Amino acid sequence: MAVLAALAGQDGPRSALALHAALCADGADISLTTVYRALATLTRAGLVHAVDHGTETVYLACGDERHVHLVCRVCGLVAEAEPVRLRDRPAGRPQARGFLIEEVHGVCGPCRAAPRT
Repeated sequence: MAVLAALAGQDGPRSALALHAALCADGADISLTTVYRALATLTRAGLVHAVDHGTETVYLACGDERHVHLVCRVCGLVAEAEPVRLRDRPAGRPQARGFLIEEVHGVCGPCRAAPRT
């Protein structure tokens, strides 16, 4: 419950290492292994969403409503949006019919508008 509370108090996704550091800074006596195990359990329960962000996985607390995570591959921003289903007759393969999209990777507006260096 301490891991979920710490994650819910964050303003964005955090790595297990960052959560562990925050918990320890708040005085919790918790191992990094316990943090990883708690995150795995919370993810399976649907209370936490794990987002693969390049070289690490970051986690964020989720509400109880179905939603899609929009993930910026430049800055790492994660935003929630309404769930989307592919149309009953999508262009392409029939296996995609009824497929529920849960995570979309792209580039957020501010990153697209930023000058390229």
